[in-house]
Amino acid sequence: MWPGNSSNILKLRWPEAKLIGLDDSEAMIQQAKEKYKDIKWVLADATGDLSSLGTFDIVFSNAAIQWMPNHPALIKNMFKLLNKGGVLAVQVPYTEEMPIHTDLQKLITRP
Repeated sequence: MWPGNSSNILKLRWPEAKLIGLDDSEAMIQQAKEKYKDIKWVLADATGDLSSLGTFDIVFSNAAIQWMPNHPALIKNMFKLLNKGGVLAVQVPYTEEMPIHTDLQKLITRP
């Protein structure tokens, strides 16, 4: 997958929407900027104060917040970014049955 592909799917579905893609990896942002030029890309830490970005009809996260600390505060801050009637859409992968997880569990339980 290419960085920014989930944001691009949203842009394809709602071409008139103003999208902001965010990541704290400069390399990921640069790759997304090169591939998807009609989306605004911001280098920022999603666990920080993002109020300067404004408010939105949708705040979307795909397979990212599982790596971030303090989920109660993070989710609260994400809700603060929503317009009245806005939607928070967060996808977190179920990693327990992923091969990397099961292999690591086998490894750490070996003598």
